[in-house]
Amino acid sequence: MNRRKAVFAESRRKRFELVQSYLAGRVFPTPQRKSESRIVFNRVKNLVADSIQSEAGFKASLEKLKAYVPLDAGKYPEVEVPWLTGNRGIDEKEWLDKALAENPDLNIQRLAVKGAALKRTLASREGLPDASLVASYEKGQADITGTDYGLGLSLAFPTWNRNRSGVKSAEKKKVAEERLLAYAEQKLKAELPRVLVEYEAARQTVLKYPPEMLAELESQLKEADEGFRKGQVDLLTFLEADASASETFSRALDAQVQLAAHAAELMLLTADRDALTKLGSF
Repeated sequence: MNRRKAVFAESRRKRFELVQSYLAGRVFPTPQRKSESRIVFNRVKNLVADSIQSEAGFKASLEKLKAYVPLDAGKYPEVEVPWLTGNRGIDEKEWLDKALAENPDLNIQRLAVKGAALKRTLASREGLPDASLVASYEKGQADITGTDYGLGLSLAFPTWNRNRSGVKSAEKKKVAEERLLAYAEQKLKAELPRVLVEYEAARQTVLKYPPEMLAELESQLKEADEGFRKGQVDLLTFLEADASASETFSRALDAQVQLAAHAAELMLLTADRDALTKLGSF
C-alpha cells in the first residue's frame, strides 16, 4: 500500500508542476487569479513533501521485511500483495471454537495446569520427605590427638507426615494455574468479539472501494487535467477534483491495510499456520 501511495503521490506532483509551469507564463491581474496561482504554488510544495514521505514509507516497509525475508541490501523488489475483496464474512461461533482449541497462549496455560496436576500427584506419593546425607569432620585440639569423622542420614521430623506440606503447596499451585487458565479463556472470549467487530467494519469499508475504482480515479484526474488545459474546467474545480480523488485513493488503500491487519489478528488468535496463503481470501 505504501508503494501505491508513493506512485500516486509522484504522479500528483508531476501533474501540479505542469500546471504551475502553465500558470507561470500568464499574468494574473485580479486578486482571484493571484490567489489561485498561490494555491497551486503551495500545493506543489506540499506534494513534494508528500512524495518524499511516501517514498520513505515504501522503502521503510521493505526494510522491515528484511527481519523475515533475506532481501539483498539496497534492492527493493516488487512484492505481490493480494487485493482483499471484503467478501468473506466471519462466523463468530466457528472462530471462537477454533480460538479456544488452537490459541497458543491457552495451550501453554493448559500445559501449565497439567504440569501442576502431575506435581500434585507426585507429591502425594512421597511417603517420606526427601532424605539427605550428612558428613562431619572434626579435628582434635592441640593437646588431644586424633580426628573424628561422622556420616549420617538426615530425615525431616516427623517422618510419618506423608509430605503434607509438599502436597498442600502443589495443590495451591494447581489451583492457581487453573484460575489463570480460566482467566485466559475469559479474556479470549471477550477479545475475539472485539476483533470480529473491527474486522466487519473494515470489511464493509473495503466493499465501498473496489479495485477498479483506483483506475477510475486516475482516469478522472487525467480528464480534469485535460479539461483545465483546454479551458473547459476552471482551476478551483480542478483543485477540488484532485483533492477529492487523492482522499478517496488514500482511504481505499488504508481500508486494505486495516482489513489485512484484522484478518491477521484473527488468524493469530487461532494459530493458523497457513495465514499468509489464506490472506487473499478475505
